[in-house]
Amino acid sequence: MNAKILAVDDDAMFLIPLTSLLESQGYRVAKATTGDEAWEQIKSFQPDVVLLDWQIPEPDGIEIVKRMKNDVRCKNMHVIILSNRILTDDIVHAFEAGADDYMIKPYAREELLARVKVGIHLKEIKDTYVKKREDTGQAKAVKILLRQLLERIEDAKHSHELLNNDRAIVPSSTFLAEMVKLGGSLEDIHKLIYLYSQKLGEK
Repeated sequence: MNAKILAVDDDAMFLIPLTSLLESQGYRVAKATTGDEAWEQIKSFQPDVVLLDWQIPEPDGIEIVKRMKNDVRCKNMHVIILSNRILTDDIVHAFEAGADDYMIKPYAREELLARVKVGIHLKEIKDTYVKKREDTGQAKAVKILLRQLLERIEDAKHSHELLNNDRAIVPSSTFLAEMVKLGGSLEDIHKLIYLYSQKLGEK
């Protein structure tokens, strides 16, 4: 799937050659000319990289960056500030707000494309890291559920709970739904059913 780029600038004419340049590289491009438009596009278009002009109508580019970095839906998006501000204090301010990169206008086409490519790669790395972390968390949660359930089966075996109350350790639909929600595989669920059938057979 081709990467998605959002280009934001209050000068619509500036966006024309920028959009053409990006589309010539196979990127899918969305545009915005105000802070409000940019924010809506960020949420709906879900770009990989945002080329963001600092001086757009309120909210300005810096405020948009701050919003993005505080929103879990878009905090991994790579933000490149495009600005004619050249003072070190301004550049530092942009980075402190959460920008990932900064380019001074006018920019060189080759440099812009190179930075966009790096931004896409970094976004992919962030997404992969988050996915692995979530998968690890889900796997741990499923293991905890399974462990708790198997402990109940073992307790039932020793206390004869199973003989007195079949429902005591029968997995509820809520429990199984929670397993599926947390990433429990069909193999896990089949294993549970098999264990239950074994225990019920010991009655």
